[in-house]
Amino acid sequence: MPKKNDFKVFVGTIVHSDDVNSLDILQNTALGVKGEKIIFVADEGDLDILQEEYGFRNDVIQRLTPFQFLMPGFIDSHVHAPQYYNAGPNRSIPLLDWLTTITFPTEAKFADTKFAEVAYTKAINRLMRLGTTTASYFATLHVDSTLILADIAEKLGQRAFIGKVSMDTNCPDFYTEYSLQHAIDDAERFVHLMNVKDYTRVKPIITPRFAVSCSGELMKELALIADRNNLRIQVCCKYQKLLHR
Repeated sequence: MPKKNDFKVFVGTIVHSDDVNSLDILQNTALGVKGEKIIFVADEGDLDILQEEYGFRNDVIQRLTPFQFLMPGFIDSHVHAPQYYNAGPNRSIPLLDWLTTITFPTEAKFADTKFAEVAYTKAINRLMRLGTTTASYFATLHVDSTLILADIAEKLGQRAFIGKVSMDTNCPDFYTEYSLQHAIDDAERFVHLMNVKDYTRVKPIITPRFAVSCSGELMKELALIADRNNLRIQVCCKYQKLLHR
């Protein structure tokens, strides 16, 4: 029989979707969770049968109010985690000016791991409170602070791809890779350290900042790292025409 804390059963309205064109609203529904897996979704009328089959106790059953419902968590496929501190204001500034005067100086502060820990904890907590249970993150150039982002996501229970940003050209002097070889070494070190940690919810992702911020040589090397380690790649693409002007 499962232990009390292994099982949770929610009874009420469940909302979900199997594709982008449909929305299913399941009223008077029982949803059973054991550990981290949903093991049944059934009619509330079958609750006694389910209780006998799975052996859960009455005190693990949580009944939703008429104004509550359960739904799958949101997935954010593009999050710049260090921009938590500069999100919202200065929206009228052109992109390049915004990057050079606000965003890059803010991201440079993440060389300080204590600063990074505070910022990333706030950022992930905010996303989780708003229902984002999976995210693909752009971090900063800094390996150590990016590993902190991964630790926090794992600790708080968020599924995530974590990307240590790579950028070696068209960048300010205070926020750029020291050299091509340094960029390659840091990317490889980041992937290695992520793999050593053997997270259950978090994986590394190769992350060139955007094409014009990476030399052709660096892009090729990052592709090789991704290929050797069977990793995904993420990059900002939409801004290329604007950044070339």
